Amino acid sequence: MIRKYSYITVGYLLDRLKEEGCEISRPTFKRLMKHELLFQMRKTANGWYVCPKGDAELIVKLVKENYGHS
Repeated sequence: MIRKYSYITVGYLLDRLKEEGCEISRPTFKRLMKHELLFQMRKTANGWYVCPKGDAELIVKLVKENYGHS
């Protein structure tokens, strides 16, 4: 059985971006988040960056617009 979580992970967002024709690497994604402050994600105690489901659409949009794949 696949677990369903109330949050979205970086891996999910990268897969979603790839499906939409904007394939970027994990380091590039993290650079957009941490250094360019394009969006924020919470870091769990286990070290995973996550965001609420409601933020996923906005993050995908921001990455596509600012990474040149809008």
